[in-house]
Amino acid sequence: MSLDIISLLNSAACDDPNVMVPASQHLTSVTQSGENCDNICSAIASCVFSNNGSLSADGRFLGLIYLKNLVFDCKNRHNVDLNVKRKVEMLFFEYISQGTENSFTNLVENIPRISGLVAEFTARYVKNEWLKNDWSDSLWDNLLCWHAWSSLRSGLKAAASFRLPTRRRAFNATVTKLLPSVINCFKSATTNLEVNIDPCIRLSKLLYSCFNLVGKNDVALINKTEIYEDAFAVALLALELAFQSMLDAEKFPLMFVFRRRVSKLLFALFLSCPSETRDCVIEHILDRILIIVSYSGDVQPNYKDACAMKWLLGITYSVLCCKSPKYGGQVDLTEHGKRKLALWMSQPYQLPSGQISNKWTYFMMSLFEHWFILTPNELQFFTSDPEGCLSSGGISSISVGHDAKANSVYADLNSIWNVDNQASELCVCNIETIMGISDSSQHMLTPQPCRQLTELIFTIFCRLYEEADPVLYEIVQSVNPGTNKPYIFEAIMRFVQLCLPYFGTKANWITLAEQLVADGLAVGNSIQDRIGSQPMENEITSVTILTRTLSLLSRYSVQCIAPGDVEFSSLKPNCNDALSHINRFLNRPSNWDQNVIQKQLIMCIRLAAAYSLTWLLEVSVFPEDVLVLHAENVLNGTLFLIQDVKECETQIYVLTLLGKLIHKIDLIAYPQFITPILNTLNHLWSFGGLSAALRASILNTVCLLITEFNGFNECSSLLPEFNTLIHSSVINLIQISLYQAEENQINGSEALFEPAVRLWASLVEGLNSAWSPD
Repeated sequence: MSLDIISLLNSAACDDPNVMVPASQHLTSVTQSGENCDNICSAIASCVFSNNGSLSADGRFLGLIYLKNLVFDCKNRHNVDLNVKRKVEMLFFEYISQGTENSFTNLVENIPRISGLVAEFTARYVKNEWLKNDWSDSLWDNLLCWHAWSSLRSGLKAAASFRLPTRRRAFNATVTKLLPSVINCFKSATTNLEVNIDPCIRLSKLLYSCFNLVGKNDVALINKTEIYEDAFAVALLALELAFQSMLDAEKFPLMFVFRRRVSKLLFALFLSCPSETRDCVIEHILDRILIIVSYSGDVQPNYKDACAMKWLLGITYSVLCCKSPKYGGQVDLTEHGKRKLALWMSQPYQLPSGQISNKWTYFMMSLFEHWFILTPNELQFFTSDPEGCLSSGGISSISVGHDAKANSVYADLNSIWNVDNQASELCVCNIETIMGISDSSQHMLTPQPCRQLTELIFTIFCRLYEEADPVLYEIVQSVNPGTNKPYIFEAIMRFVQLCLPYFGTKANWITLAEQLVADGLAVGNSIQDRIGSQPMENEITSVTILTRTLSLLSRYSVQCIAPGDVEFSSLKPNCNDALSHINRFLNRPSNWDQNVIQKQLIMCIRLAAAYSLTWLLEVSVFPEDVLVLHAENVLNGTLFLIQDVKECETQIYVLTLLGKLIHKIDLIAYPQFITPILNTLNHLWSFGGLSAALRASILNTVCLLITEFNGFNECSSLLPEFNTLIHSSVINLIQISLYQAEENQINGSEALFEPAVRLWASLVEGLNSAWSPD
């Protein structure tokens, strides 16, 4: 029978479809028929759990899948006798034990594809049998002795899935018993890291699962403090060994994986350990992170090390948040721990230049240098496809090859241009959500987590620490390369944009922002005429500087108020100047009909202007009379921009400018804008090829305009004229919308029905409504 099963498995797993198909059909029929199921199950188990050389690797893999379904699948398991199941389980664990090696390795778990099924087998067995009558806790010790780290991890995860208090207590006791042995194995394995790199990765995963599955709010571990101290000591040593030589990692690709796993383990330990333990290790952890962050060798950090740095920066951010309980990223530190943190931050440190500063200043400088500056590939992506980069979630390039992820590029203009607002929104989230390890359905960080965490660290430092002003200003002054280094110049302006909400009333920051804006505008003043007359890479850097300048300009105009200017006398001239520049770059240039690349560059500038204008219109202190001076240009620029963009999502975004304009301007005080706004919307509606989503947005904007007008208590002398105007234009929109929705003339036209009905309601609701019965 065994020989028949071996032949059948080999045939069902072969590459020849003429042999594979009938063999697979026969194997499926005999395993699902229910007849002679016990013999079939025993025969397959005897084959796959033996060292029989006649069974191919693919045949063993296929046999394990069939065996798993026979023993554990709810449809088939009742067909298998209990004694047969016990025999299968015995053969399975004997198979694992035969793979035990002295070098913390299990050969069975190292077999490609088979290792995953072995771990799943263990998890299914624990799920079905744990704490039942025939259960024995010796399984955990056996897996430990067999060096079956992945199987042990899968089994513990299966046991942790039970949530009843009795089972939780049993699970915590099991983890407590196992942890000292696992920690010792990890410590011993790291003494020869290059040889034991694979088992070290598996052990770090196992340790992470142990601490993460128990959780900081679960039942307290026995000898909890001692266990955490030992775990921290081993994890910090492993982290030091992992980053000991940046160059050696290129020779050992698994070293990058090990760095990530150890960093994630350290993050889990830091979040779940008692406050007293955290106090003891905080200086050692920050010292180690400082060394890694400030590495200044010839090899720049890449995406592989970014996977590890994400967790180390997460620890740094959570430490900074400890000063205020209202921030979700914080971890608990005792008063003693907070004093130790303050002492560590102020400790003298010699910079590479020879100057004496302190550890925290050097830490922030290193973060800026290594993890804050955009890469040339990102900037090229922004300027080559600005609409895609502005879409929800941004876009990622698709690369091919063995190292595709290293060559891929992610771009999201929302997180770049709106960096200050996004950092403020993330600050209120708990650290688990920010890092993407909670049950929240919203993944907060983009695929560039290190840069975003660096921005969060800068932001929380501005908010909570009195020494932030001089430290951050010192960083800017130490870099300050001017526009001849565009990537660093863009980073400085983005850095200042993060700081202005907190230091915008300080004279030194006002002067700095003013100088940066002036230098940036000087670069952009002739950019539209110059595009096409110089190499492409020079145009990209100029466009990048200009788009960043527009973002900073809008913040400068509102947030930079000189000390002593209690009447905000500088607000109006600053806003007027900002709107003049923004409108200039929002409008379609005379040389718009250029080649595709040049159009994309100019489109990037125009979208940046629209983005900056949107931010200004959302600011409550923005002067309405200044906006009125530029409203006509805004309307024209918006109309042409909607025509020129290609994506529906971008068109809808630009259309929101009109909605914000309607909210911002008092239509009774400035009735001259009612007709231009309606004409603009009517003009947009007449364009061919508009999507139903954009048409629905146009209807909603018209509805908003009418609702705003209806909301005034006093009737205006212009009311009859306005009602006559909308009577002829709006009723036509309603009729067309309802007709198109009914006839389904355009794709998705059903989306027009609800906005059309809402627009109709706006005409009859309110004292000033066009068709009010009053």
